[in-house]
Amino acid sequence: MSIEQISSRQLGRNTKCRLCQAGSTISFNWQYALKNSKSDLPKIKNLYVNPQKLKTGTLYQCKSCGAHWYLDADKQLMNFVQEEKLDVISRWSETNLKLKAGHILALNNIGETPPDLYGNGSKCRETPCQVKTKNGDLFECAIVTIQSHAPFEEWREYKLASEIEEISESAYALPLDVRLATTQADEIRMGFAPTIVELSNGERSILNLTTNFLKINGISTSESKVCSERIKTSNMPPIYQAAEKVVYFVADPSDLEINASNKALNEDPKKPSLNGF
Repeated sequence: MSIEQISSRQLGRNTKCRLCQAGSTISFNWQYALKNSKSDLPKIKNLYVNPQKLKTGTLYQCKSCGAHWYLDADKQLMNFVQEEKLDVISRWSETNLKLKAGHILALNNIGETPPDLYGNGSKCRETPCQVKTKNGDLFECAIVTIQSHAPFEEWREYKLASEIEEISESAYALPLDVRLATTQADEIRMGFAPTIVELSNGERSILNLTTNFLKINGISTSESKVCSERIKTSNMPPIYQAAEKVVYFVADPSDLEINASNKALNEDPKKPSLNGF
């Protein structure tokens, strides 16, 4: 059974505009709003103006408050866009962001982190890695995200794939089997989907939800192992509190990516590729 997303809201945030509900609403189902005028979603008729066609999707403004909203290419979700994201969205739309063959090979060798059980992450192909940029900056905790939609999510720091000089394994990226396990973890309560791992020093820790990186002084992240023991809520290991800064390098899908991924699958059918399983 599929679940239709109606809207996403941020608890504790005040609505800045009573018409478009900017500030409290993150996104809403455009088609649902079109068909259900009596819903509590923004009344969209003639509200969104100044359409700007992007590489994919369209950027609008609320005619009342001027807030920016992004409608995806499928015209399914309307997403609130913060002002500080407008520059990266503009550069994303104007730039060819297809990855080079060598970069794709490096990502395939690392292995992407798939969507979780509930479909979160299904619109992106994401691989944790280390990135060195053309201007010499080094990002030890980076994720290359291959996606068709604009980089609008406010909780992510985005850079463009055109800035990438070199991709390599990150010392802080969890092994592929650990990352896969975190994507398969069931929620045992709202927002808590635990995976127990054994660290290189023999101690145990809980990873909550999909986890790509682990950065703890004195711990070799690559030696982390999944523990098969069941979660006992009365006596749980400590929950890992991620503090590392993650930077997302956004790239366009391409035929080259498909070909490279298929080749990687043929060589190792058990290893996920950037283009599916």
